[in-house]
Amino acid sequence: MKLRLLLVRHAVTSWNREGRIQGQSDVPLEAEGIEQIKRLAARLDPEPISAIYSSDLLRAKQSAELIAKSHNLPILLTPLLREAHFGLWEGLTETDLMQAGRQDELRRYARDPYRNRPPGGEKVRAIWSRLNAVRRLIMETHKEGTVLVVGHGSSLRVFLAWAAGGPARSIFAWHLGNASLSIIEISPNPRIVLVNDTSHLK
Repeated sequence: MKLRLLLVRHAVTSWNREGRIQGQSDVPLEAEGIEQIKRLAARLDPEPISAIYSSDLLRAKQSAELIAKSHNLPILLTPLLREAHFGLWEGLTETDLMQAGRQDELRRYARDPYRNRPPGGEKVRAIWSRLNAVRRLIMETHKEGTVLVVGHGSSLRVFLAWAAGGPARSIFAWHLGNASLSIIEISPNPRIVLVNDTSHLK
């Protein structure tokens, strides 16, 4: 038996374009983001997807809905798949933070984002715990087949870090672009077969 997890990061939003920190702020897709997901949906049309899980934040939910259309499947929404919470930084750009006198916070974060979280932001251990909780739920519910998981940069990096056998701090070793596709196969041990593929956007 083999379980395949298709990991999709939501498509682009206006805040992505503006360099704003989104976190758990509920920002919709922009027109380009909708086009990105339509292209990814066409790529995934032949996939025998048996279940779809998505973050309940609008940008992920909209991405999941566009992919789900041709598969005639309900979307299982869960806050467990949400992006990390970035506390007081949400909605701000790096320039905004600099102008607000938060240079030291930014420097500490850049140096060690595992230990130095934004004020009021979610700890990495908490992100790791909730994402592994939903991963275990998916694996317990679906022993085989192909499951689509639509989430965010931080949330999906936990899946990859787990599959690679890394600790929680290793989530920062991965990069996932908007509307990217990554694939993990589990049979029974995890194997990463694709990471951050955006060839469908070219």
